[in-house]
Amino acid sequence: MTTAESPQQTAISTVDQAFQQAITHHQVGQLQDAEGLYRAILQAQPNHPDANYNLGVLTVQMQQPAASLPYFEAALKANPGSNQYWLSYIDALIQASLTDLARQVLAMAGQFGLQGDAVEALMIRLEEGTQVAGQSNKESPSIPSAAAQNRKENQKSRPTGPNKSAGKFAPQKIENPSPKEIDTLVTLLTEGRYIEAQTLAQALTMRSPEHGFGWMALGMVFVQIGRSADALILLQKAAVLSPNDAEAHNNLSVILRKLGRLDEAEVCLQRALEIKSDYVDAHHNLGSTLADLGRLVEAAASYRQALQIKPDCAKALCDLGHTLCYLDDLDQAAIAYQKVLDIGSADCGLDAAVALAVLYYLNENPEQCRNKLLRSQPIMAKTASEQKYSRNYWLYIDKLLSWHQQSNQKDRQTHGMGTLYVIGCIFWSNVNTHSGRT
Repeated sequence: MTTAESPQQTAISTVDQAFQQAITHHQVGQLQDAEGLYRAILQAQPNHPDANYNLGVLTVQMQQPAASLPYFEAALKANPGSNQYWLSYIDALIQASLTDLARQVLAMAGQFGLQGDAVEALMIRLEEGTQVAGQSNKESPSIPSAAAQNRKENQKSRPTGPNKSAGKFAPQKIENPSPKEIDTLVTLLTEGRYIEAQTLAQALTMRSPEHGFGWMALGMVFVQIGRSADALILLQKAAVLSPNDAEAHNNLSVILRKLGRLDEAEVCLQRALEIKSDYVDAHHNLGSTLADLGRLVEAAASYRQALQIKPDCAKALCDLGHTLCYLDDLDQAAIAYQKVLDIGSADCGLDAAVALAVLYYLNENPEQCRNKLLRSQPIMAKTASEQKYSRNYWLYIDKLLSWHQQSNQKDRQTHGMGTLYVIGCIFWSNVNTHSGRT
C-alpha cells in the first residue's frame, strides 16, 4: 500500500530532481543549461544553499567572480557551517581583487571553525598577492555531486524548529549600518573616492546582508567604474531587500537603461514614483528613458514634472530642450536652454549655450549666435569628456562665424546661414549618429 505525497513533499522532490539535473549539466560543461535550472530552483526556493553555491561556482567559471559573491553569501547565510562555501567565497573575493575584504572574511571564517591546509594556501595567496583575477587555482570551487540528497537526509535526521539555534554555526546577529557609516559612504561616492567606497560597502554587505543600503552603494560604485553586469546584480538585490525604497528602484533603473533594458528601467522608475511622487531624479530619469524609447511627448511631460518640483534643475531643462528640438518646437526649446544659462549651471551650461548658438545660426542671426558662444567660453576649459560633442560644435560654429565674417557678399549669398552641415552626433543627441544636415 502506498501513501500519497503531500504537496510540500512533491515540491521538494521536484526541486531535488531539478538540482540533480543541473549538476549533471554542470559537470559536463553545459553551463547555460545548468544556470537556467539553478535559477529556476532559486525562484522556488531563494534560500536553497546548494543551488546558490553552485550558481556562484558557475559564475566564477564564467570569469565573473564579483557577480558570484551574492550567491556565495546566500549559501553561507543558509549554511555557515560549510567549509567549502567559505573557501569558495574567499577564493572569489581574491579573484575579484577584493583582497582586503577577503582577509576580513578569512578571519571571520576562522570563528566558524575553518582551518587546515586550504586556509594556509589562501593566506599565502593573500600575502603574496599573486592571484590574477579569473585565473584558476587549486582552491577553485568544486561541484558537490550529491549535495541535495545529503541535505534531504540531514533534514530528516536533524530537524530544526522555528526560532531555534542551529548550533555553533548559527548566523551572527544582523546589524544595520549606522547613520555615520551611511553618511561616510554617501560622501565617498559623491567625491568619487570609489576604492574607499567599495571597501566600506563590501564590509556593510558582510555585516548587514539583509540591509539594502550596502548592496545599493556597492552597485553604484560598480556603475561608476564600468562594471555594469556586476552592478546590475547588486542593485537588483538592493531593490529586493528594500522594496519600499524609491532610491533603490531609481538606481536600478540607471544600470538597466545603461544596458539597454529600457522597458525594465521604465517599470523601476514608475515604482520609484509610486513610492515617492515628488522624486525629481526619478521624474528626470523617466523622461530620459521615455526619450530613448522614442516616446518624446511623454518624455517632455516627465521633464516638466521634474521642473514643477525643482524649477532650477538645469539637467532637466537641458534635456527638455533637446526633446523639444526633436519635436520641432524650437521656440520652447530656446526658452529652456536660456533658463539653463540664467541658472549658470557648470554641468549643462555648455550644452545649452551651444544648442542656442545652433538655433540662432539656423535662423541666420550671427550676432546672437556669437553672443551665446562668448557667454559659454569660460566653461570650455572646465568641461568633462562627456561633453565632447558640445565642445566640438562650439569650435565648429566659431570657425563658421569667422568664415562668414571674412567672406565677401557673394559668398555669403551663395553659402547662407540657413543650413548647418554636421558630421557625427548632432548637438542635442547623444544617441543617434548620422551625417547630414540640420
